[in-house]
Amino acid sequence: AGNEGYTNWPNAIIAPACVPPPKPLTPGGGVSSAIALGATNSADGVASWSSRGPTEWNTSSYNDYIYPPGLLKPDLAAPGVYCKSTALGGGYETGISGTSFSQPHFAGMVALMLDREPNLSPDAIDSIAKQTAVDIDVAGDDSLSGAGRIDALAAVNAISEGLKQATLWVINQSTATGLLDVDSITRAQNKDWLIYVNPTEFVVGIGDSEAVIVQTDTTGAGCDSGANYDTLLIWSNSAFDDNPERVPVILLYGPIGVEEELTTKAQLKDLCFFTRPNPINRLARIELNVPSQTNVRLAIYDGIGRKVRTIVDEVMEPGRHLFSWKGDDERGRTLPAGIYFLVLEEEDVLKTQKVVLIR
Repeated sequence: AGNEGYTNWPNAIIAPACVPPPKPLTPGGGVSSAIALGATNSADGVASWSSRGPTEWNTSSYNDYIYPPGLLKPDLAAPGVYCKSTALGGGYETGISGTSFSQPHFAGMVALMLDREPNLSPDAIDSIAKQTAVDIDVAGDDSLSGAGRIDALAAVNAISEGLKQATLWVINQSTATGLLDVDSITRAQNKDWLIYVNPTEFVVGIGDSEAVIVQTDTTGAGCDSGANYDTLLIWSNSAFDDNPERVPVILLYGPIGVEEELTTKAQLKDLCFFTRPNPINRLARIELNVPSQTNVRLAIYDGIGRKVRTIVDEVMEPGRHLFSWKGDDERGRTLPAGIYFLVLEEEDVLKTQKVVLIR
């Protein structure tokens, strides 16, 4: 947020820290956003030189935070006094201070959050970080430490191990003749693992879009190993779509990691596969070990649960089997970069592996 201290409101916090915090991004473009950090010491006090808000966001294009009262900043605070960091030329330097050291603390926390849930949106990161922050100054949000000093452990623990999030875009085409009025979004099967849909009522202008956040939780009741299904029903005034428009939600879930062997049959505990390299650039080599004759299905799914490629679906003899995948779909079309899931199925055995495809 800067080291200008108390001076020159509303310009004590300057660009880019004066930009509003994250909001949902629109397809094909972005909304400028920034999370500003104040600096704290080991006693959770805000440094005297750490910039205070409020600030102003009132340019020719954005005039929604005119001062006064302005925009509350900073958003959060993090350690920034007498820090230890790497030094130019090698080694370490101690006793260095500045908000430039608060931001790396926050960035590290965000990395841990994304490690638990890679699909967290910027606004979800902002919300979780603020909800789990330690309030160190005036009760509630304030212009010294924002929502408070970040708490990395609390932020990571706030993200359920089973939480998955995706964004559904509701688009009103530029050729539309009027506003798209969505009255409600309901769940057809009302599955307990589909825990959050928001917003469910909104109006979309011509040529505009609305982001709908969909969250699932594999720890929810009724979530079984394998593929789980529900359907979102979108009720609107659209004259060109079904009313309601039906949008399938597919949640793939299976045991992952060391504990997965505990859920398999004893004679199948060595059924496994390995993918190299990971991340994948041009070609992935998949090694599959089959302990006994059995029908094996190995397929690749994208981040929203769609099967994009079947690697094998047949009865296989015991032994080591090698396959390759060049990042294409069933028709041989090149798939975009992103996160994909290899799903191995054999009767009641289901194993998954996350792979990253880069271009």
